[in-house]
Amino acid sequence: MIYRIIVEDDATNFLLSQSTAVQTRIMSRIELLPFSGDIKRMSGRRDIYRLRVGSYRGIYRVSHGENTVYIENIGPRGDICKSDN
Repeated sequence: MIYRIIVEDDATNFLLSQSTAVQTRIMSRIELLPFSGDIKRMSGRRDIYRLRVGSYRGIYRVSHGENTVYIENIGPRGDICKSDN
């Protein structure tokens, strides 16, 4: 099943501030969501997940009814995990 991926404004702004190489690396992992990659469910949150791409983390949620993945935020590991807890 194919899922549509929507990158929210905070995640887009972070990506645009990165080098082309980092953008490509992160987006290539995002394209595999929601079923593949280094993903974990965020503790205490039923439909929020974390994607690990090296030292970067992406926070996303999945709407299986809409077949959509919403990338809510992306950032360095320490910053992103603190801001979304």
